[in-house]
Amino acid sequence: MKRKKFIIVAIAWAIVILVLKYMGLLTLDLDTIKGFLENNEKYAAIMFVSLWSLRMLLLIPGVFCMFLGGVCFGTLKGFVLSIIGITISEIIIYVLASLLADSDIKRKIEDKYGNLKPIVEKYNYKFLVLGIVCPVTPTDVACFLSASAGINFIKYTLIVMIVNMPMTFLYSYLGVSFNKSIYGILLIIATIILIGALSYKMWNEIKKESYS
Repeated sequence: MKRKKFIIVAIAWAIVILVLKYMGLLTLDLDTIKGFLENNEKYAAIMFVSLWSLRMLLLIPGVFCMFLGGVCFGTLKGFVLSIIGITISEIIIYVLASLLADSDIKRKIEDKYGNLKPIVEKYNYKFLVLGIVCPVTPTDVACFLSASAGINFIKYTLIVMIVNMPMTFLYSYLGVSFNKSIYGILLIIATIILIGALSYKMWNEIKKESYS
């Protein structure tokens, strides 16, 4: 199973590298990359959203994509494109959770994260919110488990979009702020840490309530 997963990821990365090479983007020359983005705004936006949609297959962390959006497109546009990409990628997870309802894959995931089952059953919506915000919980797994537990699709999608907005904006802004005041950067990082700490505290509280 692990070997098959490795082969799939390797093939996916090979395709991405070939596409980038064909487009002449396999370079560390920022002027070349910026020139491509300026001359192909719509195409670059589609590529970025596609990267978001494929990030699970490519094993790319969502935080990296948020940061990259800010670097490539600026704070506002990077934020909007990242929210679109996040929504699409998590909708894919919702669909997969529905299609894999009686599969071995679902059972393996549930066995691996069996300690989360009581929380999902008792606090599905709150679990999804904290699963997205809290740094110690894998967001994609939280979305998969929440979808598997039968969360409403519309509410699921709205939660994914709305809850991701603050952190996505902060990471997008962080991506373009390195040439700005160091105090602004430190403030953003402190805010991200504070949100993570508060969500972690709430996470521990609902864990205790679920097992009590």
